[in-house]
Amino acid sequence: MYKSINTLLKLAAIATASLVIFLGFTVRNPEGVILGKWQETDWTYEKIENESVYDLGLGEIKKHEAEQWVFTEDNRVKFYKNGQKMAAATWTIKGRGHILRIDHEDGSMELFDIKELNDDELILNFDIGMETRGIAKLIFSR
Repeated sequence: MYKSINTLLKLAAIATASLVIFLGFTVRNPEGVILGKWQETDWTYEKIENESVYDLGLGEIKKHEAEQWVFTEDNRVKFYKNGQKMAAATWTIKGRGHILRIDHEDGSMELFDIKELNDDELILNFDIGMETRGIAKLIFSR
């Protein structure tokens, strides 16, 4: 009788350990985490060696301010300001889940490094090349 109880306890311990390990290694898919409404809470430009982002001659950079971004399952993102839809685009997450590409309806494209993505926070660095990575940072919350 004690032998069967010991065997059951060992099996229960192995099952519990396996479940903990499985859940610990389960990573949520960024395409699923990003879905839904995100409120932009902060946008900052950094200076690069005494030059502002506007002085770099990089062409037009979209300035997002106090917006709500809504990501949908059909890879569309809609931008709202003061409750009014301002624009729409398509989105894709590339790389190992760390690059967000937004293709706007006007033909322009934005790339962002995803610095943080969880259920409550999304932090994006505007990506315009290796030498200027991180010059603009957008912070969103749910």
